[in-house]
Amino acid sequence: MSSCHKHRAGFTLIELLIVLGILAVAAAVVFVALNPTKVFHSANEARRATDKENLVKAFDLYFFDQKGRWPDGLDVTPRLLGTAPTGCGVECEIDGAKTVLPDACLDVSQPLSPYLNGLPVNPSVGNQEKTYYAARLVGKVVKIYDCVGQADVCLSDCSERCGGGNGCGGSCPNTCSGATPYCDNNHTACVAAANGLADWWQLNGNADDVLGERNLEIIGVSPTADHYGNEGQAYDFSLNDQQCLNLTDGWQALDYNRDFSLSFWFKAADLNTWNNVFGYCGDADCVKTLRIYQEPNKNRLDFTISDGVNSRGAGNGNDKLTVGLWTQMVLTFQGGNGQVIKWYQNGQPQTNCWNCSQQLNRSVYQGVTVAGFGVGSVMNSPSGQCASTFGGSLDDVRFYNKALTAQEVADLYNATK
Repeated sequence: MSSCHKHRAGFTLIELLIVLGILAVAAAVVFVALNPTKVFHSANEARRATDKENLVKAFDLYFFDQKGRWPDGLDVTPRLLGTAPTGCGVECEIDGAKTVLPDACLDVSQPLSPYLNGLPVNPSVGNQEKTYYAARLVGKVVKIYDCVGQADVCLSDCSERCGGGNGCGGSCPNTCSGATPYCDNNHTACVAAANGLADWWQLNGNADDVLGERNLEIIGVSPTADHYGNEGQAYDFSLNDQQCLNLTDGWQALDYNRDFSLSFWFKAADLNTWNNVFGYCGDADCVKTLRIYQEPNKNRLDFTISDGVNSRGAGNGNDKLTVGLWTQMVLTFQGGNGQVIKWYQNGQPQTNCWNCSQQLNRSVYQGVTVAGFGVGSVMNSPSGQCASTFGGSLDDVRFYNKALTAQEVADLYNATK
């Protein structure tokens, strides 16, 4: 007598796909319900707690191995940990008080190398140059401070409201300790204002300064899609002298004796004509000038600053511009004697300079009266009108009262691309 047993070979491909689809939908629902912003924040907080614990252990092991001696430079003064020799004077909350740290970082990367695989870095903005953790001695104990975690709490809260579209009005609340966070240009997250950021025009439907310092006057320009593709979140210029964004409050920030940086997203409509993207003329004939412009058929942007006799300038020369393609440009300028001008395109340094050996006539240039500054044009200071305008689009314009480092420029591009 024989018997026949039917055995099911397993799930069919269609059944497996259905199950996987259901699981994916369920996972997405759970993730949204948990609030991803808060999830990321909680993960960052856990990472920071572990980092601080590991740093304390490493310092203690060094102290034990060195028979009661701490690494050089560690004392009661809180210092940012990192390898950078300068630029570490960030604001950090130290035992409940906002404190500006010393300019030089405390480099303990070598002394602590037997105990750490590289210095722990803050998950928000840290790197080996600037970890955004600070350290100091309190009695005979090393104390580690998180210099951005409190701001990250604000970022978490504000990101929800920016992304949800029910408030924020372009900037996050100023209730946090440490760096003040702001909505990003895509209005989906928030970012902390970098050290040295003086003005930030996101151009997302208005020309207001997010930092509340100086708003631009809108003259005839039209909203357009920004470099993320969001409609109405950037401005379009059409080589018309009646179309520009003007700063008319007697801005004195741009001066050949001062360091500054200008960052912006730029899309050219035409590379075969003269275009003035930013700048001002200090006299009726525009021989005393500071401007960023596009020279015909060069496929690049140039910067020049002139006292009417001598001039200094630099053009981005490595990577050529392309019509209709959004590109991030950053100009940095170190003023005074031995001026240094640098261009960056999409986070990468560019080369090409002329008249670099000439020095400007300090007494002549200091006599220039700056009535304003043009965005998408050259502001004519005597008349207060925009002239010699630009053909193309601009988005996310930032002015810094310092010369950004190559690392800061790269970080800025990666954060906004």
